[in-house]
Amino acid sequence: AALTKGSRWQVFGIALLITDLSTHAFVQGGAIDAAGGLTIAAEGPDAGDSSFTSTAVSGKKTSGGSIAVAGSFALAKIDALTSATIDGAGSFANRAVTVTARGSHKSTAKATAKQELGGDNGSAVGAGASVALTLVRDDIVAAVSAGAAPTGIGALILTAAGADDATTTTVGGSDGGTSAT
Repeated sequence: AALTKGSRWQVFGIALLITDLSTHAFVQGGAIDAAGGLTIAAEGPDAGDSSFTSTAVSGKKTSGGSIAVAGSFALAKIDALTSATIDGAGSFANRAVTVTARGSHKSTAKATAKQELGGDNGSAVGAGASVALTLVRDDIVAAVSAGAAPTGIGALILTAAGADDATTTTVGGSDGGTSAT
């Protein structure tokens, strides 16, 4: 469509990132006799190696006399489960058992909306608005499961570690004789 004097522009940017991650290591039942002990490990990526980004950008430079509106919405939603468990009724021959879970995620949501009006018409109107959300739920579990009945564990070491880094950035801008951000 051609932009004519007195016309109106609306430009919107939407970015959605929805991720559901699951890592599970377990031993269930059986007789295990591991010389030197047994390690059950569920390991997600190291810090910084698991990155997710959602970016929405909107904006338009319009000619004089126009009404211009820009809006951006960015969502980064991560649900992650990393678990290492002993389930059931296993036997471990009096050996050491180590249960380890590690998870790490980095997420970024960025929304940018900027309006720039051109021309010399002082009555032009511009508006820009941005919303960005980063939602992270990260469960990290190292455990003997409820109802499990392991026998013959010489030593039990449980370790669960995690780190999450969430960044949210919004940029809104407007230009014109009347403007709102």
